[in-house]
Parts: sequence; C-alpha cells; structure tokens
Amino acid sequence: MATVAGMAGTCGNAGVLLFSLLMGTLVTTVGYTPFFIGLAALDLVGAVILWTVVRDPAMTSSAAPL
Repeated sequence: MATVAGMAGTCGNAGVLLFSLLMGTLVTTVGYTPFFIGLAALDLVGAVILWTVVRDPAMTSSAAPL
C-alpha cells in the first residue's frame, strides 16, 4: 500500500513540475493578460458548477410540501 501511495505522490509532483514549467514558459512568451482572463472565466465557470451541484434539496424536488 505504501508503494502505491508513494508512486501516486511522485506522479502528482511530476505533474506539478511540468505544469509549472509550461506555464512559466507561456507567461514569458505571451504575457500575463491572457492567463488572468482565463482565470476569471474559470472562476465564473466554477461558481456556476458549484451553484448547480450544491443546491438546496427542498428547492429541487417537484413534490408539494405537506
């Protein structure tokens, strides 16, 4: 079990390393503005998904209250 957890941690950290290198390279060539615009758009998408998933069950049921 410890080997699986160690491999998962290694793969996760390798992904973080590659993502950081890729984003750093893109920021130096493109600039920060597209990334901030993308971040703002993804924040709005995340808020809509969260609002859709975490909803009051009483509001979504079609049954009439007793």
